[in-house]
Amino acid sequence: MRRVILSALVAVAIAAGSTVESSAQERYTYTVTHTHTRSVPINWQPEQKTHQRYTISVSPLRLASNGLKFDFEWELPESGHWLGTSLTTYFGPARGGAYSEWYNDRESFISSFDRYHRMWGLGTSAIYKHIFSRRGWYFATGLTFDFFRVGVANDDYVPYTEDGMTFYDYGRTIDTKSYFKPTARIVIGKHMAISERCYFDLYAGVGLSYSFYSNDDRHIYPAGYGSGFYDSYHYERPLFDDIGGFAYRGLIPVGGFRFGVFLWKELQ
Repeated sequence: MRRVILSALVAVAIAAGSTVESSAQERYTYTVTHTHTRSVPINWQPEQKTHQRYTISVSPLRLASNGLKFDFEWELPESGHWLGTSLTTYFGPARGGAYSEWYNDRESFISSFDRYHRMWGLGTSAIYKHIFSRRGWYFATGLTFDFFRVGVANDDYVPYTEDGMTFYDYGRTIDTKSYFKPTARIVIGKHMAISERCYFDLYAGVGLSYSFYSNDDRHIYPAGYGSGFYDSYHYERPLFDDIGGFAYRGLIPVGGFRFGVFLWKELQ
């Protein structure tokens, strides 16, 4: 994961270095008082579109859930209107060590803090964004799509063959299950220019998730004894179906921040 993060930062730095020289139309100057003005390095809503503009950004909060997310956006012919997509990868492998090899010892917001053994996933999105202020205020709406493949350690009967006959022994198994979770979302946010090429984006809103998965007896609590004291309680419920989890269905708060690079080229 560290190598992935380093590669991501290098890619953003290269993108920043590849931008052309800034032009006057990229900067926005406004009046603070009758005698003072203030200049913002990026004009997010110019009166005339003289440049085709793009952004590339990274969302650091995904690292807390074993993920890494890149956003790619491009401005439509009308100034202030943008379309975007994203690429998200998740990777939470089984932890090493003799005592954790067959236990559920991972948890995060995207598992609704239920414990699991290992996980990987991919995600993308289709987002429309309208910037309604030169200083970067916007609202955005669209859909995100996430796929997760999750393994949970469980106690079960494990088959084995001896002398041509099949027997069952009670032991540890890894139950693997897939989750596909689309989410409709709407947010309001603000781009804050750090320089003529870089910006910080802060946003918040609400989403509606509806996860699709097999309705079977896999990933039913309690699963994976030994993960903690509270796992010893004997009652059953589906795993990962609380707010934010792989199997969640319902309203969810949406929020976060991004660091981005602003790119443009002059229209011919």
